[in-house]
Amino acid sequence: MRLIVVAPLVAVIGFAGLALTESARQTARASDLQILAQVGAEAGDLAYRLQRERIAAADLLTYARPEQQDTFGAEMAATDDAVARYRGQRDRLSTDNGAGSALLRRIDAALNGLAPLRTQVRTATHASVSAMTFSYRIAIADLINFRENVSHGVVDAPLADGIRASAALSKTAEAIGQQQVAVLRAVAGGELTPAMQQDITAARTSYTESSLSFLALAPAEWGIWWEQAGTGKEALTLQRMQDEVSRAQPGAQLKLETDAWVSTTQTRAARLADLRARVDDAVRDDVRAAHADQRRRAVAEAASVLLALILTALVTWAVARQITRRLRRLRDAANAVAFEQLPAVVAQLQQPGSAAVDPQKLAQQQSSAPPSNRPATTR
Repeated sequence: MRLIVVAPLVAVIGFAGLALTESARQTARASDLQILAQVGAEAGDLAYRLQRERIAAADLLTYARPEQQDTFGAEMAATDDAVARYRGQRDRLSTDNGAGSALLRRIDAALNGLAPLRTQVRTATHASVSAMTFSYRIAIADLINFRENVSHGVVDAPLADGIRASAALSKTAEAIGQQQVAVLRAVAGGELTPAMQQDITAARTSYTESSLSFLALAPAEWGIWWEQAGTGKEALTLQRMQDEVSRAQPGAQLKLETDAWVSTTQTRAARLADLRARVDDAVRDDVRAAHADQRRRAVAEAASVLLALILTALVTWAVARQITRRLRRLRDAANAVAFEQLPAVVAQLQQPGSAAVDPQKLAQQQSSAPPSNRPATTR
């Protein structure tokens, strides 16, 4: 009887446990994604600040004027603020996360190496611009890769596309930054070498590919934001300068005003940064909404499981009670036959003159007779 009662409950509890475990796991993933999205947004802002610091460093290494020193100092301060915000969110991540702990360790190491790199930029004489800026490029690339990795494991396709679109914007801004440095090196060198031309072409190609990737992944509203960010006098000026650089042949001198080039590209990068921040806000809103939906589903599943357990317990109790009653009746009937009716028949057959009794008629009389009111005889 206990098996009849316990078995359904154990089965229901087992299936309920599996359902609740999966629901809790999905809720935890949604919560982790919220943290990752926030860290990714801070990583995007930090990458932008490092891009600005890189071009300031390249400008300082090229001309070493007092105004370049001031600009580089201002960019360092802005970068330090971005590093503090990034680390504040980075500390919320567990050591083992979906975005890749090895990548995060590389970013941490690169940020820790900023101080000696800055010292070299400010004090080195005739330092190589390409060597100095390469360290910035590695750190920026890792930050962008982290932003891309945030989308790994996201089952909601529109949400994953939004995260990748935001990362594509960071790639677009980095392509602008690489163009900044490559053109500045070519102007300062006095001659456009084939290697420099290749770097400039690769940067423009990366810009085009990243832009198309963003537009392919972004919703229609974000596409409108992109068009708005690409309009204006600065955009036309940048296009004219880029066309001038593209027409230059190896061995020729790039006659480009570096201050205007840096200012124009910085304006374009700033617009892309504003667009990226706007997209990141939209992504985080979607992530928060997805987390809230998952939490509501988890609560609903828990309530459904609890209700199922209660109903199962009630039904099992009712069925068990009915079976118990029938078994008790059967036991009472068996006891009545064994200890009342059968002894009565035997006693009647043992009486004098019992030979004239018809056994069949006697059996019919006993079966139709009401049960005796005296208690059953116990063994």
